[in-house]
Formats: sequence, C-alpha cells, structure tokens
Amino acid sequence: MTPKTAMKPGDIINRLGDALPLIRQICDISGVPGASIGVFHEDQKIYTTHIGHRDVAAKLPPTSDTMYGIGSLTKGFVAASLAQLIGKHPGVTWTSPIQDILSEYQP
Repeated sequence: MTPKTAMKPGDIINRLGDALPLIRQICDISGVPGASIGVFHEDQKIYTTHIGHRDVAAKLPPTSDTMYGIGSLTKGFVAASLAQLIGKHPGVTWTSPIQDILSEYQP
C-alpha cells in the first residue's frame, strides 16, 4: 500500500466546508438538533463549526463548550483510535496487551 500524500490544513478546511450542506442535511433527516465538529491536524486545531441548536426551545446555538450526551458512541471512538494507533505503529496489533502500549495502566 502506498502512503497517501498528507493533506494541507487549507485543503482539509475547504473539503469540510464543502461537506457542511450534506452534514446539515444528515442532521435534519436524523432529527439531531445540534452538532459540533472539530478537526485537529498535527496536534493543532484547524477547524471548528457548530450546527443547529444546543437548546431547541430557546433557539440557542451550540458552542465549543456545549456538552453532548454521546452514550455508547465512545466504543466506536476507542476502536477508531486504536485502529489509527495500529496503523501508525507496526509493533502494535489488535491483540497487544494494553500494558505494552500504556505501561502505566494497572488492571
């Protein structure tokens, strides 16, 4: 597999901007009242935007401080994070003991 050329922050921002109408449509169709999107690239925040409302009745928009109840979505975030870790570190596999990755972890 050939590594892809890294995208520049400006390209990422443009693509996300182009995707906003679709993201808004998905929120409308699914009934999601509000959402916040943040993107980090090489340890720097390069993009944030907020869609819809954090309080529908008061028509208050979400902010960077809005807290969302994401419930069991955390499992998906953890799995995606592990997949990225495995992709970047050849010595780490899906069956690597957690202590090999995080030496400070004590079960």
